[in-house]
Amino acid sequence: MEMGDLLIRAADLSETLSTSVERLVGRVDRILSEENIGYIRANLQNLSQLSENGAQSLKTLTTEVQGMIQQASRTLSDVDSLVVENRDDIRESTRTFKALTQRLDRLSLTLNQAISENRDELRNATTAFRQGAQKATDLIDHMNNRVNVTGDYLEETMANLVEISDELKLLSSQLRKQPWSLIYRGKVKENETIH
Repeated sequence: MEMGDLLIRAADLSETLSTSVERLVGRVDRILSEENIGYIRANLQNLSQLSENGAQSLKTLTTEVQGMIQQASRTLSDVDSLVVENRDDIRESTRTFKALTQRLDRLSLTLNQAISENRDELRNATTAFRQGAQKATDLIDHMNNRVNVTGDYLEETMANLVEISDELKLLSSQLRKQPWSLIYRGKVKENETIH
């Protein structure tokens, strides 16, 4: 390439660079306009206020968390003291619970064995119990029916007994007043007397 061509090219590049710089300066001017600078300033102030509020909130939160940590530390210390004080009781309770669990396991195994060994007898006993219960139910139903039937006869009998009782009272009263009427078959008037 020759020098002239290089100069022409340099002039073109210089012009392109100049145009690009002018556009860049225009854009920077628009970005740095008073309106945008005011907007940026307001946003920075809001950001500053938010930072202050955030710092205050963070400080409050930190204080609360520290209080919670202190409370948790005291609680853990109390629990630790209780565990230390009751360690022997806790161990004994754990041993007792373990022993009971082992006994229950053995009892469960024994019951399972007894049930499996006596399954037929248990089934027979259950069947016999059901049959006995059914017979008892049938007997109770039969007795209820008999009571219902006999109840009517009992009511009639009771009514007759009440009537007989009334007549016996009347007879007793008459015999007190006129005892001779039992011997004497004729009717004696109340005012008459026998000599």
